[in-house]
Amino acid sequence: MFEIKTKNVWYWLNPVYISPYALSMENWDLFHSVVKKKYPIQYFFRETMILRFSQLKQRFSFFCTKINYFFRHPRTEMRAAVFPARWEDLDTMLENFSREMVKEFVEREAALIHIMDKDPFKKQLKKHYDYITEGRPKLIAEIGVAADSNFSKYIKLRHKLINADENLLLWTVKNRGRFWM
Repeated sequence: MFEIKTKNVWYWLNPVYISPYALSMENWDLFHSVVKKKYPIQYFFRETMILRFSQLKQRFSFFCTKINYFFRHPRTEMRAAVFPARWEDLDTMLENFSREMVKEFVEREAALIHIMDKDPFKKQLKKHYDYITEGRPKLIAEIGVAADSNFSKYIKLRHKLINADENLLLWTVKNRGRFWM
């Protein structure tokens, strides 16, 4: 069994109970029930109110973090493009990621401004960025036109698109240490 110790303090009219440092689980339950009966106001201020305040503080902090994330998440566009709300193969997701990574690096992080002009990486980055923004959409449009009229041209263009995407994917993997300044 345990004994509830009290202490007189200047800021409280009655003696204040002192919480023990260690008790067994059953004794803690007994301690709380005894203290609730003997010192209900102290128990409310020292145990219940502090617990409720910390819960409210935690909920408010979580809410603020959620709002901040909603408005200021830096890569929302990239995440939506790479992981769409529809089913896709893993290889398609990897291709989308490599394209979006280069786009993000050039557009959002202004990489072409920060990289030295003599660096061969800058030239390759510019080439791949131009392919992603201009060359690939043109190639896809040509494939769409060729699919209806000339099947052999369609096969050649489709093979060209697959090779270009594969080269981009290999290039991003080889140069992964250069991304995200």
